[in-house]
Amino acid sequence: MHFAFHIGAHKTATTSFQRSLRASSRELKEAGVSVIGKRSKKNGQELYYSKTAPLLKRAYSGNEIRLLGKAAASAIQAVCNEDKTNTIFLSDEAILGDMPGQMIGFYPHCHNILEAILDELKPKSISISLVTRRQDTFLWSCYKQMYQLGRPLLLEEFLERARPKDADWHDLSKRIQKVAGRKLSVTPYEKIKTRGGTKFFQDILEKSLPGTKLPNLANVGNSNVSLDLTTMLDAMAMRANGSTMKQIQNTVLASRGKDSSKMPKILASAIMKTHHDSNMRLFADFIPEHSSKEFGYTSEEKDGPSIPKLIGKAFDNLRQN
Repeated sequence: MHFAFHIGAHKTATTSFQRSLRASSRELKEAGVSVIGKRSKKNGQELYYSKTAPLLKRAYSGNEIRLLGKAAASAIQAVCNEDKTNTIFLSDEAILGDMPGQMIGFYPHCHNILEAILDELKPKSISISLVTRRQDTFLWSCYKQMYQLGRPLLLEEFLERARPKDADWHDLSKRIQKVAGRKLSVTPYEKIKTRGGTKFFQDILEKSLPGTKLPNLANVGNSNVSLDLTTMLDAMAMRANGSTMKQIQNTVLASRGKDSSKMPKILASAIMKTHHDSNMRLFADFIPEHSSKEFGYTSEEKDGPSIPKLIGKAFDNLRQN
């Protein structure tokens, strides 16, 4: 079996990719590739979710990681057996962790979980694909996602929970590389702007399944459902007035629309300065064929206030924008 794993991460167009895979699953199966994409529960794939979902946690202890790897591996093998294929393409960012603000650390156990899956699955060959994103837009997107889920947080609260200093793509890539070796492929999310969504996904698929005659993926468009700044502020006011999370969530769901919320410049400057070295190491070690400046991974900000001094002002800046 060849095992191709698109691990995400969150907020890097994973849902759009999974929708495109799902829409093309029949053609991929005819090419000998079984697809398991998040929220795809057809053709026996519900086994994967029924086995792994109860084991997904923010933190693990004892033998839980091994149990998760064993459950995922047996379900993946079952899908291949049912489809009579020898190649699996798994796209599931949730199995290795959660986005900042909802987890402990930044994919803290991902390398151990990946190792556990591979130990159980024992594929003849593997390819692992990670999509990274510059930290300021990544964290800002995670912050807005909290509102889409009906969980409004002050920016200070979010940054405390998300721990921006831990959102280090280079460190994450190094931990995965220890398990996957040269089979790890790292691609910047910003490449979507130059390639377009479906072509970007096709690149990842073809890089993950070399030598396989693949169909063109279906173009499903942008799956992002955003919300505007007014909705975010209204949700925060509701929380301050003691509204229930269910009431807040219903308000947010009813108010989704054009995304007119802007990332605070003061937040962007602070995070990009903090992660400048990480970004440069990421491109030097994992993405040598691309120009880092092309994707905005450089920072020419001069020394300024530290993040602790900035976050107290950040939400006021958010209101102003």
